[in-house]
Amino acid sequence: MKALILAAGYATRLYPLTLETPKPLLEVCGKTIMQRIMEKAVESGIVEEFIVVSNSRFYKKFEDFFKNYSPGVPVRLLNDGSLSNDDRLGAVADINFALKQAGYFGDLLLLAGDIIFDFSIKPMVESFLEEKREILALFDVKSLALAKRFGIAQLDREKRIDSFIEKPENPKSTLASTAFYILGEKALSMIPEFLETSGKKDAIGFLFEWLLGKGVILYGFEFNEGKWFDIGSLESLESARKHFQH
Repeated sequence: MKALILAAGYATRLYPLTLETPKPLLEVCGKTIMQRIMEKAVESGIVEEFIVVSNSRFYKKFEDFFKNYSPGVPVRLLNDGSLSNDDRLGAVADINFALKQAGYFGDLLLLAGDIIFDFSIKPMVESFLEEKREILALFDVKSLALAKRFGIAQLDREKRIDSFIEKPENPKSTLASTAFYILGEKALSMIPEFLETSGKKDAIGFLFEWLLGKGVILYGFEFNEGKWFDIGSLESLESARKHFQH
């Protein structure tokens, strides 16, 4: 299975740290965010190649990084052509771009390039291999106030996702999408239609809302132990650094 890491954002909320350095290459206790993501993905035993999507502004930074760091499997680095936050493609459009460039539409481990977690994803991978169904990794943030910041899922007794709402005003659950998923050919093949009809190119949560509306069955896999950080602010970056000091 290939793993796609989305790393083409501009992280304006982290300025000035990210003026010259892409967010995935920020360090957290001696390792970049990218290294930590790749280590967890490789540890799962399922990744045969990484596809990393960057932008024109930071492409050379990633190119230099991968000259000095290898995750142990091949890395294909792509440039989506954007130059600033104003002309960025958006996460869903970057997925579509990467799949077309790679000529790949098989099962995919999809990860945002700005997350850090300390738990193993092997159980989720094993569940996918057994059941062959689209799976979203979920983490209980245990706070309705915090839930407003994320894509939030509700599950039925079979762990199927009943509803998914991106940044809900009134969350009905505290199960947050962690920004890593395993998607199959069916869901991936529908992305062009989503982009054409929805007008939404960025937050992946809107894609999941749309897929559910189209009758695609998505499952949730809950991680209840360990720590997960969405590095969207200086505060969350510092929290991750404090955690990984130990």
